[in-house]
Amino acid sequence: VSSSALGKVVSSPERSMAFYNLHTGESLKTTFYLDGHFLPQSLKEVNHLLRDHRTNEVCEMSPELLTLLSDLKDMLGTSRPFHIISGYRSPATNNMLSQQSGGVAKKSLHMQGKAIDIRIPGIETKYLHQGAQVLKGGGVGLYSRSDFVHFLSRLLSYKYYQDVFVFRFLSSFPLFQIIQNHFTEVPFTQ
Repeated sequence: VSSSALGKVVSSPERSMAFYNLHTGESLKTTFYLDGHFLPQSLKEVNHLLRDHRTNEVCEMSPELLTLLSDLKDMLGTSRPFHIISGYRSPATNNMLSQQSGGVAKKSLHMQGKAIDIRIPGIETKYLHQGAQVLKGGGVGLYSRSDFVHFLSRLLSYKYYQDVFVFRFLSSFPLFQIIQNHFTEVPFTQ
């Protein structure tokens, strides 16, 4: 993991998450950041779980992306696992998917470990999307027909793609004091 990526950390002493890969059936609950440091073995486990399930290729996922996911989980007040639709994609897989669908970018950030497609059971994707927008830490798109949120660690411009609205956010790590009244409705049931 590059030192520049690791240097962009907010001041939370511990970051833990749970994942469930919908394609492989694998689960992982891990603490990937503790006392000012990313934990290499945990990152390796996350990278393996988020691998390209078609080719089994593993990529180093962006620590910024993982940090944003952790902030989203904390903001929503849930310990439920992120269900992974797509993490890393090899160039071959991405090329195949982009030929099959106009909704897959030819230069997708999935190929760089900087994008992930997620949902959380029991939380409507519109609330997951709304929470990601509030974080203002990366790009986010809502795929309502496919019921998932596309989350990026890179800044984007405002764009519309069919049922997807992707944003450009202003800062990498804003103040993370998120208040529940950012939501128009309660984001999930307990």
